[in-house]
Amino acid sequence: MKKVQWFLALMVLLCACVGSPYLAVKPNPKLPENGAACPTMGDLQGLKPVATPKAALRRGIGGWVVLQYDVEAGQMVNIKVWDSSPSGLYDKNMVASFESAQTASAIFAKGCYYSQSFTLLQRK
Repeated sequence: MKKVQWFLALMVLLCACVGSPYLAVKPNPKLPENGAACPTMGDLQGLKPVATPKAALRRGIGGWVVLQYDVEAGQMVNIKVWDSSPSGLYDKNMVASFESAQTASAIFAKGCYYSQSFTLLQRK
């Protein structure tokens, strides 16, 4: 009887770990307004595809990342993660991808935001 109780307790603990907040994707946040000088998606050039992290592929986890950045002479600078979910999963790859982007014209802008969502297709 005690073995059954221990087994059930272990199963409850394992199920609680699988449902941890790290795996849950929270809803996309409402973004602050971009300034008039901030580039739109159509203005960005050279934005490389974001590499899907191995951990996300293994677990089948999508998510999203919101970057905050400035533009100096058409180059993206001061790039940082403003928010993401799951936190830290796609952040590094998203920043690396965005560092390659630039605008067609040499604009200057401060406090711009860029958001991207990631959806992984489930295999059947």
